[in-house]
Amino acid sequence: MGDAWQCKPCQDKKLAPVEPVSKTKKKLTAKLPPHVQDVVDGATINVKSYDEENGYRVLVNTSLMGHFYIADDLTGRVEKAFPGLNESQVQRVIAMFVARGKAAIARARLPGKPKRNFVTDWD
Repeated sequence: MGDAWQCKPCQDKKLAPVEPVSKTKKKLTAKLPPHVQDVVDGATINVKSYDEENGYRVLVNTSLMGHFYIADDLTGRVEKAFPGLNESQVQRVIAMFVARGKAAIARARLPGKPKRNFVTDWD
């Protein structure tokens, strides 16, 4: 039966033993290194025009990764900019950019007095 321990009632019922979980397996950590966190925090988020097909276009401009739209495939870009990150850290960086983009869209859609526009308010 290997290293698995089984209680007497389970042995009597002839249940298969459960193998113990190895404590040597490394968990994937999602904690980001400080330099990666600084790039994400320092990014500038701009909400571009609304498109009927794709919705709002959110442009992200960072010091290390350049500028890109959130709709693009970000996995390759993040892995290229930060080659030492594991899979869960890459997904966390992408989730942070998406969350900041959603917050920027929400701020752009706040009710209130519309911003003056010299194109439409010229009279």
